[in-house]
Amino acid sequence: MDGKHVKPTPGFKRGVCAVAALLSFVPVGAPSAATPNSEFVQAIYRGEATPRRNGVVATTADPEIERRFNDLRRELLDDRSKHVDWWLNATAIFLTLISVLGVLGGYFGFRRFHEIESEARKNVRKSQQHASEAQDLGSGLITRK
Repeated sequence: MDGKHVKPTPGFKRGVCAVAALLSFVPVGAPSAATPNSEFVQAIYRGEATPRRNGVVATTADPEIERRFNDLRRELLDDRSKHVDWWLNATAIFLTLISVLGVLGGYFGFRRFHEIESEARKNVRKSQQHASEAQDLGSGLITRK
């Protein structure tokens, strides 16, 4: 670069730590005092050190490191992809079930509503017939007096 120090992002720090762990056979994860070369790994997390192999600073020109880094990155992205695929499938199944239940509920609900409506229309017709009969009976009583 141009000699200026660029502060690495957290993702870059994790990647560099993973590469350093591969090179020095350090278990990947948050560094603890019990891990071998823990000072070096902690320095990488803080952004104060770069991975070294046999005392030489590892650069992107080293194809082995780059290949291992790309393998780790690919594995991480594949795991994330599987996780996202699982959630998408679960969400699709959930939404499908909700849609089917909504349609069935609407069908049976409106069918029952239609039955109530037809029963109400029948009762209205009967009440109109009773009203006309009552009116005829009432008019017959008025004419007798």
